Amino acid sequence: MEKRRRVPGRSAPYGQACLSCFKSKCKCIVRSDGGEGCERCHRLNKSCHSGDSLRQRTTNKTQKANARIAELEGKLEGLVSLLQERKVIDDTATPSPRRRSLSRQLDRRPADIDDDWDDVQNETEDTDFCDAGDDGVDELQRPATGSPLPQGGRAASLTSHAEGPTTDLEANQFDGFRLQQLPSFPFIHFSADVTAIKLQVERPLLHRAIVCVASSSAREKQAKAIELKRLLSDAVISQPPIDKVTTDDRMDLFLAILVFISWSWDHVLTRTSPSRLIMLAMSLAGEINLPRSLSSRKTNIFDSKAVDRNINPLGKMTVDHLLELQRALLGCFVLSSAVAAHFGEIDPLRWTPELDEALASIEAHKQCPEDATLAAQARLQLLAVDAAQARDQNHAHQIRAAVSMDPAMLQVKGMLLQLQDIRNAMSPMALPKYRKIQRISTDFTD
Repeated sequence: MEKRRRVPGRSAPYGQACLSCFKSKCKCIVRSDGGEGCERCHRLNKSCHSGDSLRQRTTNKTQKANARIAELEGKLEGLVSLLQERKVIDDTATPSPRRRSLSRQLDRRPADIDDDWDDVQNETEDTDFCDAGDDGVDELQRPATGSPLPQGGRAASLTSHAEGPTTDLEANQFDGFRLQQLPSFPFIHFSADVTAIKLQVERPLLHRAIVCVASSSAREKQAKAIELKRLLSDAVISQPPIDKVTTDDRMDLFLAILVFISWSWDHVLTRTSPSRLIMLAMSLAGEINLPRSLSSRKTNIFDSKAVDRNINPLGKMTVDHLLELQRALLGCFVLSSAVAAHFGEIDPLRWTPELDEALASIEAHKQCPEDATLAAQARLQLLAVDAAQARDQNHAHQIRAAVSMDPAMLQVKGMLLQLQDIRNAMSPMALPKYRKIQRISTDFTD
């Protein structure tokens, strides 16, 4: 199309204004004396430059847009293939909508990627559990079957996990959990030689629970919580006969549930109640209760193997295993009492003579300083449960008949003295960062 001529004394045709007038949004009037430039630039003593170069650059950018998009698609295609080669992207996972859209856009991808990409596209949509991988299957099968993994399988699982990209992150999360979260409720004691990799091999469900609760992102924590709850439920539902399940398998499941309830904040993120999970933990506490004598257990006369299962295993348990069991049972009591008091849907774990023995045992154990904190928390929670029961009983008596309040007042005074004794015992052992937590616990009991 032929450009219109610039007539002296008149404004320039559309698209032919000088650069200065174009930026100022003024009329570009050609000089009537025939001089170079426009009247505005001549009046302001400015250099008058044509705007054709600017418009030409804009046109070139528009023309190069498609070429630039094609170049970016090629780079993205190479990046996807590189990630697939290094196993960063799971080839068996369900393709996301964004990934399916990307596959439709990459029409000019190389031939060597076509087969791999088609395999991803042809995967069925019903692969919700593929993200767990082989390690997730091993961790699910171990507590369910009760039999340890073969040595080769454990080594392969450990190697594959160590080579994964999240090993360092999980190690940092485990260290953060041990140093920051666990001292506030120390129902687990990790020795100095326990690492994240070692814990994953020996206690896979507990390792998953710690990684879940130690996640810094709420969205990531919620996603891991969904997967962990599925593993826990599958481990419980597919539980084999009781004589084929070892104590370590039960302890792994037991501790994982307690850790998840204590620090996951799942009831806040999903607005649900942890009562069902704590009931599951209480049932496991009954299965792995402290060793009792054969005469104190109820034997099933229809089960010929009941006597063999009820033989006191105290001689087979080491001191460390016994203390681990005692800490877990006391932690279950504290946690069940707190859940029962807050949600009001269940009854807490009943205090038994075995728990008395566990409390005395960890108080006498001086090698682990955190045991004193757990013992104080258990005593506080037991006192709170007794106070709640006494309050309900006195309220029932007042409804039935007008009775004297002297016995009730004596009972209250006795409980206040017990509370003061616990406070005095907690003061010297409290670390500065946990004194506030202990003060809140004692004030709640008061």
